[in-house]
Amino acid sequence: MKLLTPILVVFSAFCMMGITTGVAQQCATFHQTNCLSKKADGYNPTPNSISFAMQKGEFQEVVVTFRNGHDYHVCVAADDIFGSKVFMQIMDTETNEVMYENTHEHINTNLEFSSVKTFEAQILLETPAGRTDDTRYNPTGCVGLLIESRITPPTGFTE
Repeated sequence: MKLLTPILVVFSAFCMMGITTGVAQQCATFHQTNCLSKKADGYNPTPNSISFAMQKGEFQEVVVTFRNGHDYHVCVAADDIFGSKVFMQIMDTETNEVMYENTHEHINTNLEFSSVKTFEAQILLETPAGRTDDTRYNPTGCVGLLIESRITPPTGFTE
């Protein structure tokens, strides 16, 4: 019986690793299939677009360079377990200035803007916290971050 306990512990660990790996694989292309794209408006996905397997109360950070003279569309999509309430913050990494935070817009998950300077930014995504009284069940879901860009179209009159 003493030998059986370590075997069960190792077996359980391998099963959990398989479950975690399976969810991560399911989430790999989540941003491509669940985020609203603006491709019809001339936007193209950037290499920074990514998907995550996340649990409630967890956060992820992505560093992105926004370029002067480009328009950007940033979209976040999440599995139903998060209730479409993923917190997003964009912060200039050099000045630590918060450029955007979606709590002021009722957790808006779509953002369009024009960059008037080139800067490196950190995009922080955080899922809502789960119930703290039951730590045995902490489901994992997918969160996708789609970042699209286009050259800012000229405006005004031309000669």
